Amino acid sequence: MNSVFVTCSQVIKARMESEIMRNGLPQLRLRIARTYKQGKVKIDNKNQLMEKRGQEITCSCSNLKVDKLYLILGKEDQRKRVLYLDNFSTALEWNKNGKSYMKAFRNRISCPERQMP
Repeated sequence: MNSVFVTCSQVIKARMESEIMRNGLPQLRLRIARTYKQGKVKIDNKNQLMEKRGQEITCSCSNLKVDKLYLILGKEDQRKRVLYLDNFSTALEWNKNGKSYMKAFRNRISCPERQMP
């Protein structure tokens, strides 16, 4: 099994809708398109808030862009019952890498090369 998927609590395909501040912490508002892996914290079918605990989330070191579709490999905090992204999480823009990444996972081969812009 792909080791990246094993270390992640949740793997989803989602559209970034906005970034908001809640209780002084940045959170991402996502629209879930598909859930590939779910941990113990429940993922809503349509809309999901996700805490942003790190400075740089994507492999290209840029913030997630509004109205873009991403494959998100994130984590969960079971004590607080929230999903979150940190510096060790991955968010791949779906149009560029997502399909090949999911194909590699299904075929149980190593991760494809990340495409840098």
